[in-house]
Amino acid sequence: MYKPSFNQLTAGIVIFVLSVYFVTHFPDKIPYLIFALILFFLLAKYAIQESSKTNIGKKTQLYKNTINGKETQLYKSLLQRSQGDRKQVERLIDYERRRSPNSCRADLLQFAIDRWERDRR
Repeated sequence: MYKPSFNQLTAGIVIFVLSVYFVTHFPDKIPYLIFALILFFLLAKYAIQESSKTNIGKKTQLYKNTINGKETQLYKSLLQRSQGDRKQVERLIDYERRRSPNSCRADLLQFAIDRWERDRR
């Protein structure tokens, strides 16, 4: 579900207030106002689609929770097992994410460590 940001909500309120002002003070310019609003919303929709294609903001959102001590400890443990290969660690986490997409990052790290131990026996 899409949740608008504070800036988007602010822009929506400003556009609404300006629209009301122009409709009440310049009723003869309503067709221009409608055209401008349609153009604005089409451009906004295009910008949202482009930002979702390039994953802007998603990567930082995934790594916000790594500040947690347990996650950091699990990450370091997995990193040590993979001899410092960060790409390998991320691949292991991604594999676990595909297997369990609703799990939090700490659980994914634990699953990856458990799988590592199981595979090494």
